[in-house]
Amino acid sequence: MAEHRIIPCTPDHREAVLALTIEAWAPVFEKTRHEVPGFVYDAFYPDGWQKRQAADVARLLDHEPTGICVAITDGTVSGFVGVRLHPEDRMGGTRLNVRRC
Repeated sequence: MAEHRIIPCTPDHREAVLALTIEAWAPVFEKTRHEVPGFVYDAFYPDGWQKRQAADVARLLDHEPTGICVAITDGTVSGFVGVRLHPEDRMGGTRLNVRRC
């Protein structure tokens, strides 16, 4: 039986989180590429979706590291979630979540 843990993200998890981001979102962006006009897609992703997606997640890792946890399955990063809490109303929201199936 697989061993699962959820722990705070550390700098040691960075590359695995970024790789998982690309792996998990590839099917979504592939489908989107064919469902929106090319000029719209290209305006959002002039350097490709992978570069933009990795940069967006890297920014979260760099600027909001305390709000990110990783799921570890048998010693490997198998998912992650980013949560932002809003002190003014004591509510929060999920920034991004990804898991390997």
